[in-house]
Amino acid sequence: MIMSANGKSNKMKLLVVGLGGIGSQLTELIVPALDISGLNVELNFMDGDIVEDNNLAHQRFSSEDENSPKVEVLQQRYQRYENVRTVSHNNNLTTQSQLEGYDIIVVAVDRHEPRNLVHGSDAHWVDPRCQGDGWLLIDS
Repeated sequence: MIMSANGKSNKMKLLVVGLGGIGSQLTELIVPALDISGLNVELNFMDGDIVEDNNLAHQRFSSEDENSPKVEVLQQRYQRYENVRTVSHNNNLTTQSQLEGYDIIVVAVDRHEPRNLVHGSDAHWVDPRCQGDGWLLIDS
């Protein structure tokens, strides 16, 4: 529910699906920007994976995070921001109903099933998929 500066609501509910290479890097950049935006942001993280040793080279996690759920690591990391409230969903996207109520959905997964669910939803979405040695950004 993002409204203009004419006194209407400035709340925004954002979902990031997938916290691997793209999702974890993206959150590192957008959380500080969202905090100073003047919006009241609820940032939801959805991923059923835990941090593993092979994630450390290309994802925004450290060895201290290993064996912890990715969503919980990032939720704790970003709880210090005043205008961004983080919510963790320690599960994978499997149904359309999990997408209800969000203003913007970022789909940052490498599997087709959840990506197709987001693309088929009525929500505004962004898909910053990586395909080998380049980027492709698709939006709704």
